[in-house]
Amino acid sequence: MRRLGDAARSNPVWAATTPRSALALWLAGVTSISHPSLPSVDLGCCGRRLVKVNNGGLYSEGEWRPNTRQVYSVEKLLWKPSPPPGGCKEPEPVVSSPLGWVNLTPLELRDSEGECPTLGGATFASARLEPLVNYRVSTACASTGGRGGKPGIRPYSLGAGWEPAHAAGLEIFKRDETLLAGIPGTGAYMVLGGEISLSSPHYEHTISILGPGTFYTVRTADAEVEALAIAVAGPLGSISLASASGLLARVTPGRIDVFSEGRIRLASGGPLTAARLLHEDAATLSLGESCGRGLGHVRSHNAVFIVGDYNGKSLEAAWYSPVADGLVEVRAYAPLKSVIIEEPEGLSEIPVSADLVRIPMPFGSCGKVRIGFGGGLFLRLRRRRG
Repeated sequence: MRRLGDAARSNPVWAATTPRSALALWLAGVTSISHPSLPSVDLGCCGRRLVKVNNGGLYSEGEWRPNTRQVYSVEKLLWKPSPPPGGCKEPEPVVSSPLGWVNLTPLELRDSEGECPTLGGATFASARLEPLVNYRVSTACASTGGRGGKPGIRPYSLGAGWEPAHAAGLEIFKRDETLLAGIPGTGAYMVLGGEISLSSPHYEHTISILGPGTFYTVRTADAEVEALAIAVAGPLGSISLASASGLLARVTPGRIDVFSEGRIRLASGGPLTAARLLHEDAATLSLGESCGRGLGHVRSHNAVFIVGDYNGKSLEAAWYSPVADGLVEVRAYAPLKSVIIEEPEGLSEIPVSADLVRIPMPFGSCGKVRIGFGGGLFLRLRRRRG
């Protein structure tokens, strides 16, 4: 498995495109983007970029320091669980998550009015959901009770004046026209109201900005950043912020002001957390008729892994690894037939072991994976024992 920079060097015919979401670019098989300040830039890794000069006649490789405007339109993901291989005898309405990690912030739900809390005209799950595991709506909206006190993400402060508000299962705080909603115990929040300000103990900050596939880092005392996801760090800790609608962050000594036309999600953590919060904001879950525990378990390390489609026989997912070498492990509730990896340089197959596959994801890589399911006696035994 090669990094994207290697793929670009072996294929000098690059496809220029208007910047969209990085995920949409990869799903389309595009290996480069247009940028106002450069003729062409490939989706390499590790902060290095290959620039096409003189209409492709010359190449110049080196560090690329982009401007602080990294906003692309994000395609929203609507996920609806389907019956597992072999079908269902007694299907029931369930919900599941296509994200390859347990969500930190509340995920938006459709078709569940009256059972889950509704905020700002949308309905949200109040539980953390394991990837691809089926949950009854009552479980996804289980009330675990809120906490007293005031919101905060140490060492950053959200200020005073927050009043606790009631919403079944969620931790809610209100100040003027702004609502903070979080899953109790996570210390992560979704902001409804378009803006949030934080006090910081740091004079100077390291800001990591999500571009197409990797993060670009600047260290400064004063900056204005427009992005989909950022992480702001100092010696005492870091905070991640993201919005599928794009956000504007003004970072000054001791203060971070964030604005967005949509929801803002924030949590303690670095760039990987920021990237994951972005996709939590872009995902919408819908009820589906299914049965049993779901399709399986997913564990992702240093990677963003998102399931985009399942047709009853195979599921397709997209991934990218923006911070370090990563790994995704899928353990299915049915035997696996095949796992095909599609990267910009071509197709490859990953060996499977019964119901388990581990997919390596080098830093800077991205692609799609198609996981084919089997059936038969093994599946029936797994269901019976489950």
